[in-house]
Amino acid sequence: MVNLSKVCYTVCIVCIVVGTLLSIVLIWEGLNNVVAWKGLGTVTVFFFASLITLAVHAMFSSTLRRAPWDQPGSGRTEIEPGERGPHARGIRPGRDR
Repeated sequence: MVNLSKVCYTVCIVCIVVGTLLSIVLIWEGLNNVVAWKGLGTVTVFFFASLITLAVHAMFSSTLRRAPWDQPGSGRTEIEPGERGPHARGIRPGRDR
């Protein structure tokens, strides 16, 4: 899964660089350059596809790593045997220490 993130970040960075170069070509050559417009459109599609892939990957990888009761906002207050941290010492969050 880490390799997918690296590939998508690399694709995003390459798309930004190539998109910038194509935009400069369109500025200097004129807006009638059909090949540059098609290239810019293609780079934009690749960029947004990898960006969406990164977002979906981040969403699913964060939910797959945690148990349902450990999700933020689950209201879990039970102390597991051998658990470390402030709960193990009898200190509850939100109370004075």
